[in-house]
Amino acid sequence: RFVVPQFSEPGGSPAVFVPKLCGFAYRCIMDITYVDCIASFECQARQVCSSDSPNCWVINEKDGSLASRVCKTGVVSRQTTLRGPFSRCTTLLLVKPNSLWVGMDDGTVLVCDTYTLNINLELTHHRGAILCLAQTPLHVFSGSTDTRVCQYTKNGEYVRHILAHSYAVSSLIVFDDLVYSADDEGSIMCTSSQNGSRVGELHGHTQRVTNLLALDKHNQLWSTSRDTTVRVWSLDDQTMTRTLHHKAAVTALCATETTVWTGDDAGTICLWDPTTFTRLNVIQSHKGNGVSQIAMLQRLKTDMVWTC
Repeated sequence: RFVVPQFSEPGGSPAVFVPKLCGFAYRCIMDITYVDCIASFECQARQVCSSDSPNCWVINEKDGSLASRVCKTGVVSRQTTLRGPFSRCTTLLLVKPNSLWVGMDDGTVLVCDTYTLNINLELTHHRGAILCLAQTPLHVFSGSTDTRVCQYTKNGEYVRHILAHSYAVSSLIVFDDLVYSADDEGSIMCTSSQNGSRVGELHGHTQRVTNLLALDKHNQLWSTSRDTTVRVWSLDDQTMTRTLHHKAAVTALCATETTVWTGDDAGTICLWDPTTFTRLNVIQSHKGNGVSQIAMLQRLKTDMVWTC
């Protein structure tokens, strides 16, 4: 389930953090129709992950290294390649306050100490690059270019693998004990997290599915794809209920309590009403540079909601 609390800055305005492929832009949302850039810094971000601490963890798109950065300023406090210069980080997931899971391009999932970034455990059950990670209260799931989804306990014990796809698994979420996994050819599979059996399959996208998001409040599954569409599915009967459009490959997806955000390769960010599917705002913040991903980050101590 995707739950995002609504926080505000001291002045009363919620804040979000939106990086692009070649850098970050720290943005302040005044209301649903007005966005103002108040600061920025360059760091070639691929993905960002954060917790209650003042720092966030950033994968560098250029060399695949992992850096700990001060959230407000972007200053690097620590940077590492984890396993040497020839191994790249591909995805991140904060599983416990002291446990950061890192997917690697060699198929390894590293379980690292959140504060020191030391490697505590190496999971080697995939044969291809790790593209996505997801979790439930008890388990963690990984998707890979080897077409498989693997399931672990949060202590790193291997449970099972799910042979659900014929192509690389590009996105992954878990909702109500069902694993929704998407692949490079546009298919979305629904599999039981209890026994690995296939429950259903969602068809509609014609190219790689880049993100999946479940909205519990609206009983919806949102998916974005390089085919330039955003598709909305009913979680009741797994049927497609709406198709929304961008003018370029849609590579980013996140949500607040009242809006869904999608971003594309052309640097356009759209805000949608999940009830009426109305496009509430279009932000041309990163023209020509693309938005590699939009994901919620939570800063409790400073009362902010951040996206990247």
